[in-house]
Amino acid sequence: MQINPDKAPVSKSLIELATDGMKSSLQPILDAQIWILNKVGDVLFGRTKSRTHRSTPQTS
Repeated sequence: MQINPDKAPVSKSLIELATDGMKSSLQPILDAQIWILNKVGDVLFGRTKSRTHRSTPQTS
């Protein structure tokens, strides 16, 4: 089985591009998952978190 030398640099650069893309897009995905989990948790647990946050006076 022979490897085509013309395809090797392309696949390497594609892998590097994919790795860089994963690194740069990983944080927004994690933030979105955390946000979704928080929303699901609020729905499942009767939005108790939202109520406490709303009733708590903001000290900003």
